[in-house]
Amino acid sequence: RMNLQDYLRAFFLARKARSNVLYCWFAGRHALLPAFLARFWGVRFIIVGGGWDVANVPEIGYGLMRTGWKKPLAQWILRSAHRVLAISDSNHRELLEHTGVSPKKLRVIVLGVEVPNGKIAVDEKEDLVLTVGEVTISNLKRKGIETFIKSACLLPDKQFYLVGRIKDEARPFLKAHAPSNLTITDYLSLSDLNRLFARTSVYVQASYHEAFGSAVAEAMAYGCVPVVTRQYALPEVVGPCGIYVPYGDPEKTAEGIRQAFRGLPTLSRCAQERVARLFPLKARREALVKLFKEVADEP
Repeated sequence: RMNLQDYLRAFFLARKARSNVLYCWFAGRHALLPAFLARFWGVRFIIVGGGWDVANVPEIGYGLMRTGWKKPLAQWILRSAHRVLAISDSNHRELLEHTGVSPKKLRVIVLGVEVPNGKIAVDEKEDLVLTVGEVTISNLKRKGIETFIKSACLLPDKQFYLVGRIKDEARPFLKAHAPSNLTITDYLSLSDLNRLFARTSVYVQASYHEAFGSAVAEAMAYGCVPVVTRQYALPEVVGPCGIYVPYGDPEKTAEGIRQAFRGLPTLSRCAQERVARLFPLKARREALVKLFKEVADEP
């Protein structure tokens, strides 16, 4: 975490180097000082409105755009920017509906993922079912981790993996509800996670809200068949390459996992090809560089 001294040091170094574009993720409190200094110094300001900061999902108590004093501050940060980037069409709609940002300032540049060299063969896959996400009390509902755990109870013949940093408040739930066929790994390094993706057949994202769904795209790049809800940006990422299930329904999720295993050869190939075509990291990098140059050259 950066403190005030860190922010000021970074800004003065940027000014010394004559930087003319500031790029920032999320319209949280951390972006308030950068937004103010960018305006004060006449520096071009680009911000990514990438999720919680632009969401208003009262059904699950999620999103900065619900109520409270933080909402107008976040709206000011976003409106002060020269460009506001969305990471999906769904995220773009949320920005339009909740923030008051001018449509002229908005751009959609989808996230990208590293695509492994060569195809991941289906015969390398094991009977593994995976979900990835920080395990918090709120994410038990928002990311569908609770549904994932309950679906594991219904499929004792499959091995389930839950990967993600575990907050202490969520540990009692895991202890009380995790079945014997569920492996809980806590945090994994990127290399270890990629190796697990390569072994996994089915990836589950039973979320209520996703601004994009990076873990889904990463899993698809390694040939995992996605089982997801139709919430927010997930259909944009998955397209016709996965199985769709209702939110919060462990029985339907378990049946979706069974369908994913049955369709593994076709859907695994579809998933890999879709991510390589639509979400390569190189395409995002090139789009960002083009935007930075465009904004920097504006009078």
